[in-house]
Amino acid sequence: MKTKIYILLVTLSLLFTACVKEPDKPDTPDLKSGQYLVLCEGLMGHNNSSISLIDIESNQIQNLYFETANGGLKIGDTANDLVFKNDTAFVTVTLSGSIESFRNTDGKWLNRLYIEGSSPNKTVIINDTVAYATDMLNDSTLIKYNPKNMEYISSVPFKGKNPVDITTDGKRLFVANSGFGIYYYNHKYAGKLSVLDLETEEQIDMIDIGTNLIEIKMTDEHIYLCYYNLYEEDAPGGIVELDLETLKETNRIEGFFRYINYSPKNNRLYFVEDIPGMDIVKNRGVSFIDLNKSQWEVTQVIKNNKANEFWYALTVDDETNRLLVGNAMNFSVSGKVMIFRADTLEYEYQCGVNPSAIRILR
Repeated sequence: MKTKIYILLVTLSLLFTACVKEPDKPDTPDLKSGQYLVLCEGLMGHNNSSISLIDIESNQIQNLYFETANGGLKIGDTANDLVFKNDTAFVTVTLSGSIESFRNTDGKWLNRLYIEGSSPNKTVIINDTVAYATDMLNDSTLIKYNPKNMEYISSVPFKGKNPVDITTDGKRLFVANSGFGIYYYNHKYAGKLSVLDLETEEQIDMIDIGTNLIEIKMTDEHIYLCYYNLYEEDAPGGIVELDLETLKETNRIEGFFRYINYSPKNNRLYFVEDIPGMDIVKNRGVSFIDLNKSQWEVTQVIKNNKANEFWYALTVDDETNRLLVGNAMNFSVSGKVMIFRADTLEYEYQCGVNPSAIRILR
């Protein structure tokens, strides 16, 4: 029974997760530049989600950045996504049933959308007046809202099961249906990618990807989808590549992957290899796939040698050649943000509990 409860907690925690160079840019990045916002998920039921600000120039982290800027106002319970639209940041807070907006330049709170009974998980901003969010515990609808005034517009029906990630190519909405890991993986919509026409909001396709589909990343030509393992050694999960125009599968690789990030500079897909709570991954750490090669191979760049520390977020900063890792430690204590250049740890900062998203400010 204890094993089942542990797997449930870990599953919930995980769910609540080639450019042309400008001619006038210097070849050497400014090693002292960089500001990052860190979203710390907190512990479910503890109302302790938080946001930290990292400033590389001063070599400092300001924890409780949002709370300090707003007289102690809390983000809420189990924040899961942090998205920028110009100088405004949007945070989905799953267990609080809200979406918060604040100025990313100074942390000042702007507005809140609260929908009773909802569980917003990820959000995508379409334009100044239209945005969508997945409603993880309400299978059949998306939340449509106005990001400018933070007013609810409507519920958009679609076919899905425990939807998590969402994105758009400007013509279609793509929704990842997780099926809540081991709990509903046999559901007919679990592990599938739902495709909706953005103009009509009608569902136009559903594509089978893999059990526990969690993440979507998009480039100009492809969609990359990451489906997680089911806590079994013979069901490792993997990454799937779809042609953006035809939505046909063009590549696939199996592995214990999560937190995928695309690097336009190198045309690589970076990710973390790990399974929190299970000791079956040999090469724990950060790795990448070279997307220029038709035969995909996994190359590790940073190794995690600490068995009791679990890496929970990853961001690629091409501008400064950095890899930023959110270290959740054991998921119940203050986490760390680890900033690498190549395989060298450059900076390390203590932050809030369960750092689950790192966003680049400058």
